[in-house]
Amino acid sequence: MKRFLCAAVLASVVLAGFSSVVAAASNDGLGTSQLRSGNAKIIEAFRFAYARSTTFRALVETIESSRDIVYLEAKGPEPRPFRSSLQLASGNGPVRYLRIYVDVRQPRQLVAQLAHELQHATEVVGRLDIVDDRSMRHLYEQIGYRSCASRSGECWETRQAQVIERLVVAEIHSVRTTNLVAAHDEGLNLQPGGGR
Repeated sequence: MKRFLCAAVLASVVLAGFSSVVAAASNDGLGTSQLRSGNAKIIEAFRFAYARSTTFRALVETIESSRDIVYLEAKGPEPRPFRSSLQLASGNGPVRYLRIYVDVRQPRQLVAQLAHELQHATEVVGRLDIVDDRSMRHLYEQIGYRSCASRSGECWETRQAQVIERLVVAEIHSVRTTNLVAAHDEGLNLQPGGGR
């Protein structure tokens, strides 16, 4: 009996430790609860933008205040008429699951893609009536316009996502420029091979 009790306690400790490691691994990458990614390039771009853009942080906070889960994933190598996209993976139940696909092969555009698609995600998380492809299409017929010539016609765009993308990129550039100016004022040369 003593052996059985020790084995049961040990199994409980191991399982508890494993589930906390799994939970930490699933959320640790981005440091958020509602946004998730396991892709190192996406995590790096996400953290970079989050640290430097108030607009990007506001997008994240909007999604974090919802019940919806948004997965940030690298899109496959197959050619598509767009560089990034948002899809409703599941709309049933109290929690909806959204997927954002970005092209990680374009690292210079990754932050812009993330900002753009996070804006689209905020357009959906604010609307509890979006539960399937039909209701998603109806939303974008109201707030957006068709953006590709595919046979399905299911490529949608909003002016707001385009504005947010440019704003986040400008904020990041502004932070970088401000840091360069401050370094210059301190007499530092931040160019490669430069020094004081």
